[in-house]
Amino acid sequence: MGKWSRILGAVGRGIMIKIIGPILSAFLGAGIIPKKAPYCLWVLEVKRVTNGTVSTWSNRNPLGNSARRCGKAAKQYVDKGVPLGSIMILPKGILPPTVTIAEMQAGIISGIHTAGATQTYTLPTATDTLAGINFGLDEAIEWSLINESLAEADTITVAANTDHLLMGAPVIQSAYANTGGKYGNAATFRTRRLSDDTFVTYRKS
Repeated sequence: MGKWSRILGAVGRGIMIKIIGPILSAFLGAGIIPKKAPYCLWVLEVKRVTNGTVSTWSNRNPLGNSARRCGKAAKQYVDKGVPLGSIMILPKGILPPTVTIAEMQAGIISGIHTAGATQTYTLPTATDTLAGINFGLDEAIEWSLINESLAEADTITVAANTDHLLMGAPVIQSAYANTGGKYGNAATFRTRRLSDDTFVTYRKS
């Protein structure tokens, strides 16, 4: 996550879009967005399940389209009340940010963005978690996520995934002086195998 380049651009009627990928590095300074490159519109879907909610990024145009067309489509979701932090326009082939097993095993995850709204970092599915680490029942690992973003609005929200539950406050404040700068801009989590096919991540601090 932290290694990805992130920029904001205005599309259509002022829709702010988040574009991730090294192919845009040449446009970072000027804020220029190549209009003809293929992009995909991703929307974070939150579904209620027995033990809470599950958040999944859904690709609404997997074949790709121009940034402007994606921006116009994004505006329709914004008009329906979908928060900007739940909408991403990414170069085709680039996936939305997800907390990976490798990052969890490393122990410390550093996140930074300038979206002007919360960014959602989705936990791995239970299947991916078990494939990455050979957990026994009730075994767990601990890991931390630090939000190095500077603006007050640039929080990070950790979201559950398929058969991977989240317990505790999901939002991590940015390093802004009056919020995370005072009360902390990092969180510690404990990820535990709850049953044969279910994981739960607890926020400890």
